[in-house]
Amino acid sequence: MLDESSLASTKQMHTFLTRLEPHDRVLLVGDARQHQAVDAGRPYEQLQDAGIAVARLHDIKRQRDPALKAVVERLSEGEVRDAVRRLEAQGRVHAMAEPDDRLRAVAAAYATNPDGTLVVSPDNQSRGQLNTRIRAALQETGHVGREDRPITVLVPRQDLTGVDRRWAGHYATGDVVRYGRGSPEHALDAGAYARVTAIDGAHNTLTVARGDGSSVTYDPRRLQGVTVYREVERTFAVGDRVQFTAPFRTAKIANREMGTITAMTDRQEMRVRTDSGKTVKFSVDSKAHGPRAHRHLDHGYAVTSYSSQGLTADRVLLYIDSEQAGERLVNQRLAYVALSRGRHDAQIYTDDRDRLSTALSRDVSKSSAHAVRSAEQTPQRDRSPSRHSALRHATTIDAGMTPTSVGRERTLADATPRSTGPRLSTEELQRAREYLARPETQQYLRAREVLHTRTPQPRAAVAIEARHVATVFRELAGERGSRSVPTPADHDACAVDKARDGSRRRGGQW
Repeated sequence: MLDESSLASTKQMHTFLTRLEPHDRVLLVGDARQHQAVDAGRPYEQLQDAGIAVARLHDIKRQRDPALKAVVERLSEGEVRDAVRRLEAQGRVHAMAEPDDRLRAVAAAYATNPDGTLVVSPDNQSRGQLNTRIRAALQETGHVGREDRPITVLVPRQDLTGVDRRWAGHYATGDVVRYGRGSPEHALDAGAYARVTAIDGAHNTLTVARGDGSSVTYDPRRLQGVTVYREVERTFAVGDRVQFTAPFRTAKIANREMGTITAMTDRQEMRVRTDSGKTVKFSVDSKAHGPRAHRHLDHGYAVTSYSSQGLTADRVLLYIDSEQAGERLVNQRLAYVALSRGRHDAQIYTDDRDRLSTALSRDVSKSSAHAVRSAEQTPQRDRSPSRHSALRHATTIDAGMTPTSVGRERTLADATPRSTGPRLSTEELQRAREYLARPETQQYLRAREVLHTRTPQPRAAVAIEARHVATVFRELAGERGSRSVPTPADHDACAVDKARDGSRRRGGQW
């Protein structure tokens, strides 16, 4: 049984399914409207599109407050603007222009009733600021001890992609590398840690110091399954809420599990009681090694919405800066996940009440290569489950989906008007992808989005994809008599604007 299946990437799902025996049965549990995988793919939705057997749960059990339950029901149907209007009518939306005022208000609200309260933030920067403010407020009220102990914890380098980790130039001296698979050739055990001491970008080699002090130099392309961390100092005290930021397999604690510190010693040993009732004792000393050493820890008062998926709290406080956070962070999925965590209450603290609905209404659903090909090549698709007999022993529970939202979760092939013109070539699509990847294009798109949300009647966000731009390039080429690509200086008539306007002429869908 795989829970929170919407978060699984294509690679993860493939690894899982290929390990199954012929007579095994699989139950995937999740909600297609919640967050999708950080890495590539959306296999949970694609399996449903391919005809996997589905059982849908429509009755929401978590929300005990009728008014809040009605809001979550509207969010599950994709009616975000109506959900926000209901929250405003219930007095659950608080607008404060100054970030400092919002941070102070959230910290004060948390400190008044810390038990059963969860703060959700879209990004790690504001999450860290909220944790600092809330922790200070709790120390003033006596909920957290005043005897702070500095601890050096490991924080993932989220700026490194899988491809980046293959090139030495992307590392920094002092980075801590964990080897998930290990390497007998370099005497690196599975699960071992090493510190980067030297980088040779020209020859693409890293030199790392093992736990015993010895060094080894290797080409990072030859080692897979590595995770890169940087060391950051945090202060902890008895009573602090903490979150495990990596699995602690020895103690059987999952990634993102929450708990409370019940004891600390001068030897940097810590005892934590998890929310599930388990008590675990471990070392957070940077020199400690072995099965009882674990430095993947952070304050757990505020969490990102990805981390909150799967959690339940009595009360949720959602912090949103609509101007600072882009659509990849503030969107429909954030609204649905965060506001549905609370049993009895949910409050939003934002910078601009008027922009809130627009920001939370943005749809950032992934497309897939299969869906794009289907949209370009296939006029109609046969969805009969009988065509997919290989999936007859797999089942999905899609919790939270309603009949009106099912259509919105279909692939791009269903949401896209079929093209009657000539197909786009691989070269045209690649040219469009390169154009969209330009830093100046990305900067321009972000600026346009901010301007649109500031207008008296905000325009709905439209996702611009390579095929949209490629279509416009073809039109521009016909006008100019060539296939030249517009330069950043041509933004007054650039492809992204034409693609955006063309999308609106077709009802806001591509």
